[in-house]
Amino acid sequence: MTTNRQSPTLGIPTSWLFTPGTDPRHFDIAERVGAGVALLDLEDAVAPGDKDRARALVVDELTALRDRDIDTRRAVRINTPGSTAGLRDVLAITENNRAPHYLVVPKVESAATVDLIADVFTEAGVVADLVVMIESARGVVDIASILGDGRAPIAAVMFGAADMAGDLGAEQTSTVVAQARNTVLHAAAAAGVPVIDSPFFDIGDADGLTRSVDDAVRSGCAAKAAIHPGQIATITAGFTPPAEQIAWATEVVDVASRGVGTVDGQMIDEAVARRARRILARAGR
Repeated sequence: MTTNRQSPTLGIPTSWLFTPGTDPRHFDIAERVGAGVALLDLEDAVAPGDKDRARALVVDELTALRDRDIDTRRAVRINTPGSTAGLRDVLAITENNRAPHYLVVPKVESAATVDLIADVFTEAGVVADLVVMIESARGVVDIASILGDGRAPIAAVMFGAADMAGDLGAEQTSTVVAQARNTVLHAAAAAGVPVIDSPFFDIGDADGLTRSVDDAVRSGCAAKAAIHPGQIATITAGFTPPAEQIAWATEVVDVASRGVGTVDGQMIDEAVARRARRILARAGR
């Protein structure tokens, strides 16, 4: 068994913007709005008849990145690994040696799926951090095995609320979908893998987005995906701790490093110190 021990809030950007792989005009929009990751989508955002064209456009974008100094990382969501389109996605990336920063693998239900893709990349000498999407009941049931039993290190888990709701026959806002996300959060925390929360799909509901971001932060998610550029500012603001919280966390970590002590009358134990370190990690400290 392998584990991926690291802080669940370290190592990944906090905002991931989905962009259809068919529209190269929008490939750099994530950078313009300050998103941490431009997630070029070859799966749900691309019609079956456009898969080949999208694949070629994404490979061209990854090739062009070699000559650019960018702040926004690139991720590619491939098609379902068991599909012909998914296999072609993996081969297009590896055969052209054009890896994104992150490879997002949808509908993961077993560690074997992740290992297979990782083996293809390793054999080709191509390096990309793997992000697994959990968006089915089977994926939730086997999440501990997916994160703990495979050979391939996993950079993050992304929760897919829309497909999860469809698989469960439930509404996205239902308790059962929330319970599925909670299970993913618990297993990911135990494995030391950060969680990227599902997008908020009502792009016209600004207040709803704010509540969704706040819930993601409070629930321990390390990042949140977006489906519209206008959502990035809210996500970034929500995952950026306020100055007073950073000051509190800094003092807590300092006190904890010197042993037992208090901050604002609160006894500082390891649980409090761990929360403080997570806050500082979100702040980039």
